[in-house]
Amino acid sequence: MISQLWLSRSRHRPARISYRLALIASLALCLLFSPIVTAGDPEVTVTRVENLPNRLFYFDDTPVVLFHDPVRLTVMRSPDEGKTWSPISGPQDGEAVRLIDHPHNNKMAFIIGRDTTHWVTYNQGDSWQSFETPHEASLGGSMLSFHAENDGWILFQSRVCEDTGSGKWGGGRSCWDETYYTKDAFRTEPQLLLAQTSQCLFARSSDAFVGALETLIFCVAFDQSNKPGGGHSFKESRLYSSEDWYQTKNFVDLGIGKRARGVVGLGVVSKFMVAALKVSDGEGARRAGDGDPIEGTYFVEALADTNRNDYGIVDFEQLVGLEGVGIANVVANREEVVGWGEEKRIKSKITYDDGSSWRFLKAPVTAMNGDDWGCDRNDIDGAHKYEFGDQGSILVIVNDEEATDHVKYSYDGGGTWTQLDLGVSIRGLVLTTIPDSTSQKFLLIGTLPRRDSGKGGRHALIFLDFAPVQNRQCTSSDLERWYARSAEGKECLMGHKQWYQRRKLDAQCYVGNKFEDPVGHEENCACTDEDYECDFNYVRQDGECVPVGPEPVPAGTCNKQDDEYLGSSGYRKIPGNTCENRSGKAKDSPIMKSCSSARPENGKVSHVTHEFNSAITQHQYFPGSQSILLQLSDGTVWQSSNEGFSWKQLYEQETFLGVTMHTFASERGYLLTDSKRIYHTTDYGRSWNVITAPEVPNNLGIPILDFHPTKSDWLIYTGATGCADTLSTNCRAVAYYSTDHGRRWKKIEEYVRNCAWARDARLKIDEREIICESYKNKKGSQNGGDYNPLELIAGANYYSKKIKLFDAVVGFASFSEYLLVAKVCGGLTISDADVSNSNGTYYNLAVEYVNRNTAGYVDFEKMLGLDGIAVINVVANPNEADISGKKKLQTRITHNDGGTWKPMNPPPKDSLGQEYDCRSTVSHCHGVYKLTRQSCSLQIHGYTERRDPKATYSSPSAVGLMLAVGNVGEELAAYTDSDVFLTRDGGFTWEEVHKDAHIWEFGDSGSILVLVNDEEATDHILFTTDEGLTWNDYTFGQTLRIRTIQTVPDDTSRRFLLIGNVPGQSDKSVLVHLDFSAITNIKCQLSIEDPNHDDFQLWSPSEGREENCLFGRQTLYHRRIRDRNCYVGERVNQPKTIVRNCTCTPADFECEFNYRRDASGNCVLVDGALPLSLDTEYEQCDGSTDYWYERTEYRKIPYSSCEGGERPDRGKRHDCPGLILRGGLGGLFWGSVAIIPFAFAGLAGCSIRLGDHRAFGDDSPAAGVLSVVASVPVFLIAITQEGWAWVTRKVPFLDDLFARRTPYRSVPIDDDAEVLGNYEDE
Repeated sequence: MISQLWLSRSRHRPARISYRLALIASLALCLLFSPIVTAGDPEVTVTRVENLPNRLFYFDDTPVVLFHDPVRLTVMRSPDEGKTWSPISGPQDGEAVRLIDHPHNNKMAFIIGRDTTHWVTYNQGDSWQSFETPHEASLGGSMLSFHAENDGWILFQSRVCEDTGSGKWGGGRSCWDETYYTKDAFRTEPQLLLAQTSQCLFARSSDAFVGALETLIFCVAFDQSNKPGGGHSFKESRLYSSEDWYQTKNFVDLGIGKRARGVVGLGVVSKFMVAALKVSDGEGARRAGDGDPIEGTYFVEALADTNRNDYGIVDFEQLVGLEGVGIANVVANREEVVGWGEEKRIKSKITYDDGSSWRFLKAPVTAMNGDDWGCDRNDIDGAHKYEFGDQGSILVIVNDEEATDHVKYSYDGGGTWTQLDLGVSIRGLVLTTIPDSTSQKFLLIGTLPRRDSGKGGRHALIFLDFAPVQNRQCTSSDLERWYARSAEGKECLMGHKQWYQRRKLDAQCYVGNKFEDPVGHEENCACTDEDYECDFNYVRQDGECVPVGPEPVPAGTCNKQDDEYLGSSGYRKIPGNTCENRSGKAKDSPIMKSCSSARPENGKVSHVTHEFNSAITQHQYFPGSQSILLQLSDGTVWQSSNEGFSWKQLYEQETFLGVTMHTFASERGYLLTDSKRIYHTTDYGRSWNVITAPEVPNNLGIPILDFHPTKSDWLIYTGATGCADTLSTNCRAVAYYSTDHGRRWKKIEEYVRNCAWARDARLKIDEREIICESYKNKKGSQNGGDYNPLELIAGANYYSKKIKLFDAVVGFASFSEYLLVAKVCGGLTISDADVSNSNGTYYNLAVEYVNRNTAGYVDFEKMLGLDGIAVINVVANPNEADISGKKKLQTRITHNDGGTWKPMNPPPKDSLGQEYDCRSTVSHCHGVYKLTRQSCSLQIHGYTERRDPKATYSSPSAVGLMLAVGNVGEELAAYTDSDVFLTRDGGFTWEEVHKDAHIWEFGDSGSILVLVNDEEATDHILFTTDEGLTWNDYTFGQTLRIRTIQTVPDDTSRRFLLIGNVPGQSDKSVLVHLDFSAITNIKCQLSIEDPNHDDFQLWSPSEGREENCLFGRQTLYHRRIRDRNCYVGERVNQPKTIVRNCTCTPADFECEFNYRRDASGNCVLVDGALPLSLDTEYEQCDGSTDYWYERTEYRKIPYSSCEGGERPDRGKRHDCPGLILRGGLGGLFWGSVAIIPFAFAGLAGCSIRLGDHRAFGDDSPAAGVLSVVASVPVFLIAITQEGWAWVTRKVPFLDDLFARRTPYRSVPIDDDAEVLGNYEDE
């Protein structure tokens, strides 16, 4: 295989050959110049070789060439540009595995050996010396990386392997890469740099990257916590830097924070370091500026969707000699390639400013013969490889489509061509010359036809010498000045005109000056907008550079609030740009700014206030970025690219109905207009495009867009037709789906209330299945008041095969790995919560009388960051409330995934140190918690009372923390009579942290907690940096009625938004941007290796036992020590280290399906249901166990890993029958399955999870049929497959024989894997 490294000089270009013109031109030239010069013929020398090279290179500015034979593993050397060849001394035949040149020293080259012995030359291959390395070289990627200035500094990529022992099928080896370094070009033994790497290189790998620290090294490495050799996913690869040979290392976030992972390539190009990342929707390139404050570790985006091959090589090339000019190929149909596996459509782009901006290549006006361009291939003469020589004076081409016995050359830029016979017929593969193209000698490499292969080999190295053709060297009159132009009529490039002297096309002479690079000349131009880019701490938003937040002020300024300081304009010259300012003030000149908007001194909070002339109705963050969208009641949309520090209106001419974010692709957002136009972004709002919907948006309260969890381009759109007239008799919703992001739409169903993809992030069923709430009667108006029952319809293959699942439903939702279905239990807003397993086969009653509002939402919320913890409010007086309408609410909490619910323990004293009026006398018996008449507990206000649904009790990044507004008593008090409570241990214990009701927000993973009074207008906020031990006030200078407080979705930022209004002006909004970034500049340190000397503590949630267990195990989490004065920054990746499994207790068990707990806490059979079969033999007798136990009223919570102790789930014990086989279960079993409808839980996530039925780990015939009768997904497994499964259980060897044809019969990895086998994510 021919390496791309040396094929890169073999360019392809279609060429037209005009023999008549060539002949006439040749005769004319001979007549004109024959008295003056006598031209000779080019010289051709053929050297035959047995094998094609996989590496061939010239030592720079020398005639010496090296050739590597990949079959014989030998190296040949030519001292005269390829005319003669001889083998080198040093390694023997079969020892030279790889040949590598030194890019910065034209005397050095290296030969990599098979094992640990390698060779180096210090004199252009005339002699070679051997050297040893600790391990063999890694054969993937770059084995050696070089320093541009210290040519002895070299990085060596090695491969380390260890035996993993022998097994049934023999021994094995585990391997990984390690990087070593030498400072003397391997004259002494190399030293270890870093283990578990895939690539390392010096920042000064290029002569142009001189601003970087001399010792700065970048490495693409994997997480050091992973065991070496265990296999790595590209998602684990990150970029690190070090300035001390990796005695210490730093994570490089590429300007995108924690998403800077999946690094698959790294290189230095021009003045920039380019990192290629493999991400979910394609590949991207990022570049680092040379002149930035941290010297090469600040990255900004250069070009998205760059084409990359399987080896990580990106289609990007810099034009030699032209500053800032490069050409790259991009994938024009990225979404089709990623979503459908289509072939790539490649388009070429060019940059003239080192990647700041790109444009498509402009084609010539006509083809070479003057014809217009067309797509008819018959008009093209064929592709040729080409090469330049003598500084462009000679152009040589060879046919690249078929074998040929000649080449053609031209001295007038391709105007006329002369044929040169080679003496042999050859299939040309490579045409090259010395790197700077100043020689008149070329080397053609190719393969001869079989009939011509004889002694010496079938392949040939053909030396072409054109020096005899021209006898006269060019003088100044033969040369012209050429300007490098970036566009028509525009000669300035990177701030200056760049021109070179080049030979006139009609000059009959050779340039000469071999090994001398062309000299460029520069004339500076006047600066324009194109010469500038955004300054550091600024981002581009709709063509303008806006700050990401308050900027630091120079020392000694801003002594008073009304002072001004000289700050950045937001722009800087592109590094390397030399333009001159000739028209007043330069764009990058500092400007005077008010100190009120500057970054405060350390320890202080700052704010910026924005006033809007209309009420803010919606706000949406792009997760993982600093971009925010606001929708106002006047139909306008505003965008901020800096977490709300500044705002800009989008598309002023449009009226927007809503803003929708893609549920599963954080970089995507949608702006819905009052027409069929939908604006969408796929890059966090940096750019917006338009798609056309099939109908206008519906105004029926139905979600307009639904998104697929694994296919970002798959959309469901629900519009409306016939609804323009409010008196319409046929107004109806119409649902469509698209698999190409709105380019084409296909109809799903009319008269629907909701259509959605059945597959969810964890509900792994057929990705093409669609579920709709569809009205039974397809007529009339959906706005009419006539009763029309809703049916739940599931449609496989994009709804082409429909099956009705339920009649008269209220709604459905996907939650975790469960599908929830609901209907109303009566007129009162009280719900019973039921859940199914992930196939919808069984439903179980979790808790009764959950509080629900008239909109269908329930008081239920899971704790973020800790599994199995949830809080609900129940109606304690359901019978009385059904008559009076007045509910008595009490709060319950579960720590075992809904197995048991208990009151919340109140704190012993309030925030003023006073005892509460009542004392808690909560008793516990058999998993049930009871309140005596005098007892009280903590009651908190739930989801149904929130003005902002995003204001959750907990935070995904602040593990164990919860904030709530409530009271201590026997029932929930009014909101205005409530106070603020905090828990640090997942709800086991609580403390009152402040009087009066406040809304809250978490920041910096819980290191900052912010409260603001929402009972009345206020001019200040409260904040704490020690989780409520102490509180501070900050006044934002204006009395406002605050409606909500927000920050980024993962609560890792130190910037917040207050949204409210001036009292009495509810039709207008005021937004206050709060910035806590300056309160401390000390970053919290987390040390996994030395946890006793960092800023974090290991914490384990408790389940009210002597041992700190949850779900039957003790799990440790990292959280910041409460009183440390530091900020967390990037979200802490919780390892969830399981220390040990605990002994089983009643809390590890829940009621078996078809059972529920009664008032005394015992599990009793649901009215009207039959118990499941006592026989669990097929579940438990798996060939490795001796006994099976009869089913009881209890079952172990599937998520619990407890061991031993109490086992109420085990009935009478039986011996496993060994190989005794038995048939399927009878009809009595199927009649015993109770499917209980339950009240609508509102949003997905507003229901309680219970575990899967253990029968789905079963190989019985019932297990297969269960998946067929399941409500979801009923169509996944065919009866014939289950029949075959029954046969393979009878004749086991057939299962192995046809394993590839029966994918469902693999060993399940969890309870549902057997049913969902083909639909598991990779």
